Amino acid sequence: MKKLLIVSTIVVGITIIASPLVHAHRSRAVPYAGSGIEELAPFAKLRWLRAELDLTDAQAREIRSIVFEVRDSNAAHREAIRASIGLAAGVLIANPDDIDAARRIFEERSAAETQLRENILLGVSKALGVLSPEQRQRLSEIVDEHRARRSEWRR
Repeated sequence: MKKLLIVSTIVVGITIIASPLVHAHRSRAVPYAGSGIEELAPFAKLRWLRAELDLTDAQAREIRSIVFEVRDSNAAHREAIRASIGLAAGVLIANPDDIDAARRIFEERSAAETQLRENILLGVSKALGVLSPEQRQRLSEIVDEHRARRSEWRR
């Protein structure tokens, strides 16, 4: 009986300790993070919007291709943005007085961010061009409802 109690205590202790480690890879923002389908995250909302806006199959395919096109065109910019902090840190570690070089790296980062935003704007514009005027009006209503809910959350 004493042996069973000790073993049970150890198993419960290991479970309590291991549980956060096992589930640590999951994100609250993306509940299926780590499952290999995070690339499909934009399409979860597209599926909902497809029903809300009554998108045709052709419209959904075109919007999906626009999302992939924008994502692919922004890949190099995202990588440059991510790498810039490490590069600037490396420059300053090598020579703490070389602030101009670190500043140039951040200027390049700003240019990459600007291009990334421009690509997103163009993609959104293309995707909105796929919608009919009635669908755009409904989307406007959905966005307004979302903004109203967000303003209530922030109070």
